[in-house]
Amino acid sequence: MTSGGPSSGVYVSHDGGNTWKEIKGHGMPHPPVGKIDVAIAPSHPQRVYALIETAQQGSLRRSDDGGKRWHVENYSRLLTERAGYSVSLAVSPSDEDKVYVASNRFFVSGDGGKTFQNIHWGRNNHDICIDPNNPKRMMDSFDGGLEISTTGARNWHTVELPIGQMYHVAVDNRVPYWVYANMQDDDSERGPAYPHSTPLLGGIGEPNAGWQEPLGGCESGFIYPDPANAHIIWSTCYGDEITRLDTRVGYPRAVSPWPPHSLDSPPEDLK
Repeated sequence: MTSGGPSSGVYVSHDGGNTWKEIKGHGMPHPPVGKIDVAIAPSHPQRVYALIETAQQGSLRRSDDGGKRWHVENYSRLLTERAGYSVSLAVSPSDEDKVYVASNRFFVSGDGGKTFQNIHWGRNNHDICIDPNNPKRMMDSFDGGLEISTTGARNWHTVELPIGQMYHVAVDNRVPYWVYANMQDDDSERGPAYPHSTPLLGGIGEPNAGWQEPLGGCESGFIYPDPANAHIIWSTCYGDEITRLDTRVGYPRAVSPWPPHSLDSPPEDLK
């Protein structure tokens, strides 16, 4: 898989963005290159980092003179493991040597990018936000939501958002109908279109009925309820996998309605 394009590179402007010039040579990788993220150290603006998707040319580059000259600081492919999907770089507001990388995993360096430690934060990470007045307060956005820390990523609190990316959606023929979907990074699921008034199959009423999972298949597959019998659910997954579920035999697990818990009493690091 490749990403980026013929014009992918690092550009600099010295007139507030009116004109731009690509930085070529001076330690920059030769084309073609892919996705790139750039971060400037707030505490030392001459320190600039560039996380660049390359082929055998290193991942993290560093400049100590405001972008005039560059050198490879780290060759680890893990820093750009899924660059076409997620590449993000951030520098601590108070320490030019403290570098964070949000990639397929989450990494932190305390020596200017020479070495990185894998931190068990999120999964499929996308962006990093650091409080400019308190470097220990930070957030990581990932496929599952947000994680917040006030201890510089040593521990965190997960914030689950009532959102999801659905690959495919279907409905059954009942009145009122149920909705079926394949959720990214999750199972195939179903739930009542009118959760406060819809009876479950068999006619047993359940106020606030939550979504039910798993229904077979997986995230990027398709799901279809049998048009003649909503007990029967067909789903697909990777590798030409097709599943058939009869909920009268193997009933899906019920998922509690949102919110799953209250945030009225946040954990200690959020108070």
